[in-house]
Amino acid sequence: MAILAVLVFHAGVPHLAGGFVGVDVFFVISGFLITQQLLRPLLEGRPLSLGDFYARRARRILPAAGVVLLAVLALGWLILSPLRQVDLAGVWSGAEHDKFEELGLTARPASQVAAPLIEECPINIECVVRHQLALGAHDLYIAEIVATQYDEDLLDARGRLKTAKLDAMAYVDGEYWALGKRLGIHGGAAKAAKAAKAQKQ
Repeated sequence: MAILAVLVFHAGVPHLAGGFVGVDVFFVISGFLITQQLLRPLLEGRPLSLGDFYARRARRILPAAGVVLLAVLALGWLILSPLRQVDLAGVWSGAEHDKFEELGLTARPASQVAAPLIEECPINIECVVRHQLALGAHDLYIAEIVATQYDEDLLDARGRLKTAKLDAMAYVDGEYWALGKRLGIHGGAAKAAKAAKAQKQ
């Protein structure tokens, strides 16, 4: 019942917002049972062994916890993985798949173009194609950015993008690569060279 109260709270069931009560009930019941198990050997005249107590808890809890952890990791990768969503969205044809429905994404209207924005994406860029150039092996499209939508918490106090918060990735020659670690700043090498030259003088 305690766990059910927490689940109902997180599910957002109307008029049942007291999920914290389930946590309180859980701790009360757990405290009662643990105290009972600790006192039992003392009441029976036997020595109390905390090592045996924790070993029993580990044998009871860890196997189930391990199974749950592995299941959540697997389901999380299948359902929530941005890499999976990005890859399938790029490979699937919109004529054969409802990408928003099948990938668990939410469409919302754009401000300047007909194509929908992705609610879950922290940055949405609205573009209009202005030119199409045939280059033989492929076509080159030149587009104009007409609007940009972004989450406010991605900007710092000076209005600059917090790149580390993006959890960005790059597609290079058929492979996806993680980004996010700052290696330097634009013009940093030139400033360092100028400073070294000034020191020599």
